[in-house]
Amino acid sequence: MRVLGIMRGSRYSVNMAGLDAAILQAVVERLRRKGFTVDIIPESDMLSTGLERYDLVLSMARDITALSQFRTTLPCLNTTEGILACSRKALVAQVFQRAGIPQPAFSLGESPKVRFPLWVKRGSGCSEEKSDTAYVSDEQELKAAIATLRERGITECLLQEHVEGDLVKFYGVEGTPFFHWLYADGTHSKFGLERLNGKHKGYAFSPLALKAIADKAARQLGVQIYGGDCIVDQRGQLNIIDFNDWPSFYCCQGKAAEAIVERTTNAMTKQ
Repeated sequence: MRVLGIMRGSRYSVNMAGLDAAILQAVVERLRRKGFTVDIIPESDMLSTGLERYDLVLSMARDITALSQFRTTLPCLNTTEGILACSRKALVAQVFQRAGIPQPAFSLGESPKVRFPLWVKRGSGCSEEKSDTAYVSDEQELKAAIATLRERGITECLLQEHVEGDLVKFYGVEGTPFFHWLYADGTHSKFGLERLNGKHKGYAFSPLALKAIADKAARQLGVQIYGGDCIVDQRGQLNIIDFNDWPSFYCCQGKAAEAIVERTTNAMTKQ
């Protein structure tokens, strides 16, 4: 069986390029030990690479233009549609709303229908700069954050209410038992925004419930290999504030790689 792995471009691995490469390499090594033939290409080559020889694609790609043109009937982990969905935070919020996945109150556009303080998030496109996500406490800061996005040609915004509580980072592979969570401490961060939540209080919550919610979100979006952020409030209620396709799994790389191999094997046997 032959697998094609598509490596994420450094443009989309802000402060995480080495870690992103490491998790894919860990998966590749394990697949090869099981007898799979695995080829790795940069995402810049995804449209020029013939897929006839392959049985499955492992995709960490984030280039929206290339992904929008990528066509294959092969099973893909993650699915192209799922990756594209995750690149649109405004769309993710709407999908979660329809599916009943707990999240903070939100509104779309530039006029907030939620209370300050809130988060201004780039509504479409992958996060590339710190200004893609901004914490604002009043109307003046909101206008400044939106103006900064406009200057970069970004017109779609998600306004998300700030929820007080513990910031929990989670990692999973849908369709497997694997799930890992930890309190965010800013040690591994793209832009260091985690510090705004302060030190965690240790509010009680159910990791099993979080896994069930995260797996449901993954199925709704079409991303089997995922990670995200959740706020646990003082009542133990969960609010998903971010959901991403194929994170670095920096804190659980070995176990995550084993789970991705399991999910890959399952996807190939179902063909």
